[in-house]
Amino acid sequence: MPKLTSLVGTVALVGVIGAAGCVEDPEDLGVAEGDATITQILRNGTYIPNGTYIPNGTYIPNGTYIPNGTYIPNGTGGYSYGTMIQNVYLRAGTLDGLTAPDPVQNGESLIGGYVDQGSLNMLSPTRGWLTNAALVGTTMKANLYGGGTGFLTVRIDSVEQAPDPTPSWYCPTPDSCVNVSANENADLYRFGLSWLSPAHFERRGFTNVYVPASWQPFCPGGNKALVSEGKWRIGQRSDGYLLDLGFDTTIAQGGLGTFSCEGTGPVAKCMAAGYKPWKSFSKTTCTKYGCTTSTRGGPDLLQACVRMLRADYCGTGETMTTDGTLIDPTDRWNVVGAYTTTWGYEAEWESDGARCISAARYPLLAPFADPSNPLYNDPRYAKCRTIYATSQQMAQAGQQCGSQTRVDNGTGGWLADRSSSLP
Repeated sequence: MPKLTSLVGTVALVGVIGAAGCVEDPEDLGVAEGDATITQILRNGTYIPNGTYIPNGTYIPNGTYIPNGTYIPNGTGGYSYGTMIQNVYLRAGTLDGLTAPDPVQNGESLIGGYVDQGSLNMLSPTRGWLTNAALVGTTMKANLYGGGTGFLTVRIDSVEQAPDPTPSWYCPTPDSCVNVSANENADLYRFGLSWLSPAHFERRGFTNVYVPASWQPFCPGGNKALVSEGKWRIGQRSDGYLLDLGFDTTIAQGGLGTFSCEGTGPVAKCMAAGYKPWKSFSKTTCTKYGCTTSTRGGPDLLQACVRMLRADYCGTGETMTTDGTLIDPTDRWNVVGAYTTTWGYEAEWESDGARCISAARYPLLAPFADPSNPLYNDPRYAKCRTIYATSQQMAQAGQQCGSQTRVDNGTGGWLADRSSSLP
């Protein structure tokens, strides 16, 4: 099991792909979550001349000076710190009084569709159901969630089955080898996506330069995206900080799908690791007193994994990590196996955040762990303060939060991890 890297945010595309004419409005969280990709990073204090065009998806850190008259297209996010979480919703039919065309392939309108495990399906009036690779070339209109009248055109460029993460090669001859193991990720498909950057004028020096429309990679670095059923809710704190509120179980999931980018999206990372929302996990533990069976649904473990990757200790959607930090996970059902490092224990995780906290991955980013932090007594961290204090008492009593023993015998959380940032 390769080590997972923690992420502050995710690049995700969430969509309604139900029957044409069906209206499924997401709840209004009062925030435009932005676009499908970050096209530019503007550092703190950057001066933006009057009239500058800022493409959709640009991340504008807190304190950036934006002169009067600056043109900021609908959907651009200006948030206080951290990596921006971008979500757009694919729509079939009508939304908020705005007509969004159905998906189109080679001039033919497709009649919405659905997500089945890791596969995307759409209905052609003349060819029947099209699945995965048969959808290459399909373009879809995306309504920017919270973005008012803003639409984004997204195109499926390629689809391929995910490779076997643990192949076992048999080589009858030096020039002939075959993988004889079953591909445990055969139910995952990797989508190459791009989005259409509209034609616009861009200020370069003292000149406005015309930039023609062009297709841009949806995922950073040209990575692929994984798809799963359902959607993830986004919120916003009073100071503008974006919150990943987790998997939304309050709505019917049949016509909703989420694309998450490999390499940057926590949802994709967790699904590739084995925490797939369409699976269920069971483990039977026996002692001299009898046997007990522990069962947990895939959506719960997927959400717990996303909390773990983002160091969302309090379960509020607020991340307390930095991009690229390695963690070594384990879980009660042996989905990813036992620990493989001797890094310091961090926490045990469930779908609502940390169950106990041995040590914060980055104390400076975790106000609840440092009484000298100005935000230590902030009500938002009350739950974490209590969990952290209890965890320290557990350690003094010889019960180490995050230990393999606690996870295996069922007394600990569903998942646990060690972090490369901890000694």
